[in-house]
Amino acid sequence: MLDDIPDKRILYWIIILFLLVYPLSGNETGIVVADGGQVSNSVNTSKKRIVKATIYAYNAEVGQTDGNPLMTASGVIVKDGIIANNCLPFGTKVVIENKIYEVADRMASYHDCNSFDLFMWSKKDAIKWGIKRIEVAILEGIKQ
Repeated sequence: MLDDIPDKRILYWIIILFLLVYPLSGNETGIVVADGGQVSNSVNTSKKRIVKATIYAYNAEVGQTDGNPLMTASGVIVKDGIIANNCLPFGTKVVIENKIYEVADRMASYHDCNSFDLFMWSKKDAIKWGIKRIEVAILEGIKQ
């Protein structure tokens, strides 16, 4: 089948982009993570810890990451709903401005435990986000 396609690279890129938008694995917790999903009423968020945190935003650019800008420290490809933190285990869910994100990346070592770096595809959106000092709810025991 693939031998009939003159330029297989285009097909491969289409498949990669499709998998970025529609990942194969499901989310067994019932939490919507992609696109910074809204907090679902079906999720028990009563077991949470509230912290005052500094939230930055970053992009998949070589100058803003170590190594491959499309790969997180946890080994997953970047996607909407990813956040970086140096202290929380990978897979930990956090709520920021009523959206749930998943810790899947790390920040530069000089950032403390109350610093988060929110992944955004758009550099313009990341600059618009700026730096916010807001409350973050860390959902305890809820992982992918």
